[in-house]
Amino acid sequence: MSLPTKPNEPPTNLFDYGLFIYGEKGIGKTSLAAQFPDALVFQWEPRRRNVRVLQVPEPGQDELNWESFLQYQELALGEKKIKTIVIDTIDRAYDACLDYVCQSRGVTHPNELNDYGQTWALVKKEFEDAMNRFLFSDKAVVWISHARYRVVPGRLGVEVEQLVPTCKPAAWAYVRAVCDFAFAYTWFEYQRVLYVRGGELIWTGCGTNEHFLQPSKKGVERPGEPYNAIPMGNSPQESYKNLLNAFQNKVEGLFLEDIVGG
Repeated sequence: MSLPTKPNEPPTNLFDYGLFIYGEKGIGKTSLAAQFPDALVFQWEPRRRNVRVLQVPEPGQDELNWESFLQYQELALGEKKIKTIVIDTIDRAYDACLDYVCQSRGVTHPNELNDYGQTWALVKKEFEDAMNRFLFSDKAVVWISHARYRVVPGRLGVEVEQLVPTCKPAAWAYVRAVCDFAFAYTWFEYQRVLYVRGGELIWTGCGTNEHFLQPSKKGVERPGEPYNAIPMGNSPQESYKNLLNAFQNKVEGLFLEDIVGG
């Protein structure tokens, strides 16, 4: 055993990071994730047939439950042709895990047992162990959630509405712990934008100061500065291209003051 002699070098490939995308239903989260290399979508949302993507379960098969998810997971981890795993949505995946653990203990909810949080701890371990199998594999991982507003204290002492994921607090805590990037997919006027850096009105997570920067080229305002959002275009293919180019600092982004007029 020895101590390291040089610092860790952050990956230069977006797919080497844990990614989380949340936003309102129908904006194109799954369609965007489906553009990732050789993606397999674990489709927890029922009857989602409008996206051309490799998914489990296939249309017509029984909906996912936690046991079938674990079985599909083993197959996916052993399949070299699959390069990206998409969990759509982490909300329903966590709920299925909760149901599974509760059924194994003969209850419908952990609070029915006066066990000093033991059942909640089992749910946490079961869920995190399963998600970590993907996270520590050689595959890219994208978690998806929907969006809601919550009231939080603002900077000026006035409560504000903040856009946040719909997933349960425990699932959100997992995302905050393992995801290097958490993006909010929403609308600005009549265009779709992806927030890579938010603020008190939009929750995001950006784990690096070296990416999603204004291009350093002639004619670009504020070159090299970190921006808040990127335009996502009019198709999943364009959205995917913009995301990759923005990661490489090749896209002119939007600054928060320009979006909100502040």
